[in-house]
Amino acid sequence: MARTSTANPYLFAVITAIFSAMLTLLGNYYAAKWQVNNSISERQFEHRVSAYNSFVESIASEKSPVLSQMFNLGNVLYYSNQTDIELQVIENQFEILVNNYYKSGQFWKLNSQFSVLTVHGSSTVKMYCEDITAVLMMRDDLVDWKKYNNKIQALHETFTQDNKNEDTYIDLKVNQKERLMMIMSSALYSAMIEQISLELQETES
Repeated sequence: MARTSTANPYLFAVITAIFSAMLTLLGNYYAAKWQVNNSISERQFEHRVSAYNSFVESIASEKSPVLSQMFNLGNVLYYSNQTDIELQVIENQFEILVNNYYKSGQFWKLNSQFSVLTVHGSSTVKMYCEDITAVLMMRDDLVDWKKYNNKIQALHETFTQDNKNEDTYIDLKVNQKERLMMIMSSALYSAMIEQISLELQETES
């Protein structure tokens, strides 16, 4: 008479235990990995917010008066049309600020602050830092202006022309490259601040 084979209950229990242990280990591994990644993301987020707030405070008028005035004055031309008299006042201020900009080493101060943003900021903010740096070095040719909005593109095209003030009675105080530097760095700076504000608002929602 043939012997009927039956499953060994002990062997089945051992296999089941091993399988359960493997699933538990895998579950613990992926849970730990998620916690680590989540913890890293939270720290990166905290560093980003801290870097943004620190930068905005560092460019405040009382801490960086030359840079603050440069960016604000350039925005006057960016956001509104001016009379010849008003343009002359702006041109006179340009001369003072350009001289102070060179004498006080503002480029290196700003470059140091940008280095923190490029490490902890978003890719968009990093792009602004790189382009503003290029403009302040009077290398606007390194910037891909087509990626910006029409107003910034038009502003760059207008002030790239050497005959910008040909039909006005303005006594020019700075050269075309210096004027372009101040105006375009102001426009890009304003766009970057808007981007930073947007990102900070998203973190609060």
